[in-house]
Amino acid sequence: MHDEVINLLKKDINVIKTDIVGNYIYFKLLLSSGEYEFYMGIPDQFPRTLPNIISSNAIYPHFLTVKKSSRLFSGKPLIFEILKKDKISLLCYKNTKNLILYKASKENAIKFTLDQLKRLMTLSKKEIKEEFQKEFIYYFNQNITEKSYSIDLFIPPIQVVAEIDIIESKKIKIALLKNETLNKQYLKPIKIGKGMYIPLNNTNGILPPNCGVDWNKEFLLKLLSYHVNYDNYKRIVNTFIDTDKYFVVFKMAISKELEIMYTISLNFKTKIRKKLKEKLIDDLESISFISTKRCDMYYLQQRIGSNNDFYKKNVLLVGCGSLGSYIAQELPKIGIMKLSIIDSDILGVENIARHSLGYCSTGNNKANIMGMILERRFPQLEAQAYPNQFEEILVNRDFNLDEFDLIIISTGYTDRQLVFNEIFRKNNLKTSVLYTWIEGYGVGAHALLVDYNKPGCFNCLLSHKGKLINNKAHFLSEDNPEMLTGDGCGGTFNPYGNIILLQATSLIINVIMNYFNNVHENKNNLLFSMKNINSQNLNFNDRYNLSQQVLNNGIDDYIEKGYNVCGRKL
Repeated sequence: MHDEVINLLKKDINVIKTDIVGNYIYFKLLLSSGEYEFYMGIPDQFPRTLPNIISSNAIYPHFLTVKKSSRLFSGKPLIFEILKKDKISLLCYKNTKNLILYKASKENAIKFTLDQLKRLMTLSKKEIKEEFQKEFIYYFNQNITEKSYSIDLFIPPIQVVAEIDIIESKKIKIALLKNETLNKQYLKPIKIGKGMYIPLNNTNGILPPNCGVDWNKEFLLKLLSYHVNYDNYKRIVNTFIDTDKYFVVFKMAISKELEIMYTISLNFKTKIRKKLKEKLIDDLESISFISTKRCDMYYLQQRIGSNNDFYKKNVLLVGCGSLGSYIAQELPKIGIMKLSIIDSDILGVENIARHSLGYCSTGNNKANIMGMILERRFPQLEAQAYPNQFEEILVNRDFNLDEFDLIIISTGYTDRQLVFNEIFRKNNLKTSVLYTWIEGYGVGAHALLVDYNKPGCFNCLLSHKGKLINNKAHFLSEDNPEMLTGDGCGGTFNPYGNIILLQATSLIINVIMNYFNNVHENKNNLLFSMKNINSQNLNFNDRYNLSQQVLNNGIDDYIEKGYNVCGRKL
């Protein structure tokens, strides 16, 4: 295999020397920018797996530092012994989308590898800096000096300098803006340090440590002088420091789409109180680089390509049964960080086949257990649970309905939804309400978004020319068998499975996101629906023939015009 690969290497005019050293192939490249020496390890799955390209001293983008203690080369003749080095640089293939490895020939794999090397070795100084910045966090973490811990950042990407606290909760070290806290699942934190959050507005020349720049006292002073705006600079230099260990979290944009944060600690000789700039000049002993993870919801949304800005939205969810539990689980994932949940029921074992919570949560009130679990999963989420009936909460005046940005009704029963509709209408509710439910047999899901200042409400779905009719949203015709499954005296149970639950949740979350993004701001109250294409042996009405796109976009033909359905003439 090695002789065959060497012959392929020699076909390239830039390869001027080859040899076999141990279990590796040594080769030298001659390029316009200079001569470069590399070692190539051929993997067992070659060419389906690209060769390992190793350098003893490459400080270039996309060369990753591998230490002798790494398991990456275990079981093979150690390249570290051949090079007599404690660490080496390993090529990270940046982009293999133009090479289908499963079908690649040995010749194509070698050519692709050499092309990658040539591109990297002939980058201009400007291009090298840009590449290092694109992978800033990786290279920064290669220089971590504080090995005993890392810090989780729950800091929003604000544009002003701010004091921060470093706390420890449940053995996790966390950075927060001063005087801010996480939710009640993370109470009783221990304060272990303090520091400053500094947004950088000019990233030109800021490279990771040991990537062409030394992070020392002079570099930090230059960073503060030339890479922050004037108002922030004044705040920084006039801040007094009275500790021998001071944390600094920097924020900078590495592209239009992505901002990063990274943390250092300034280790001073004394605790003598001085202004920051003066203390840097007089007392700085060393700089420690600390492993950091951004955990703020703004970043997590940005990372998945979402532009949601819902962090300050306050949502009330009424009903945490099967559909409500799925909705509740998804709301924090789109950025909702303030959520109230109402449900008076206890989660039973009979519920868990289609509830998002499982057996370990049974015996608990649905609202309480959902709120607790969501707060554990999302430390910035404030989840308030109300294990009561909705009307009881209103009587007790536990909250004002108008304080919410959206109310979601997910009780599933028409009678209850009509009761809610009447309460909201009579109280001239200012907050919009989203009624959600799954139709019988799971044939479809529906969501009605109601602003009580616009035409259309839940009553309209059940009325025609002043008479009570079957729900206009539904797909089933009236000649289907009655759905009664014994669940106690006179009890009813709507049989459906998890497929329609997932479809319904997708529909509802999309409606919520569009609502908060003002997509339907100038339209009537719209009805949205989702068909379950797996429904069989049932009779459907004409509405089932509408395209899914029409149903997704929302329609308003359900609105009763000319009748006093919504409490006023339409």
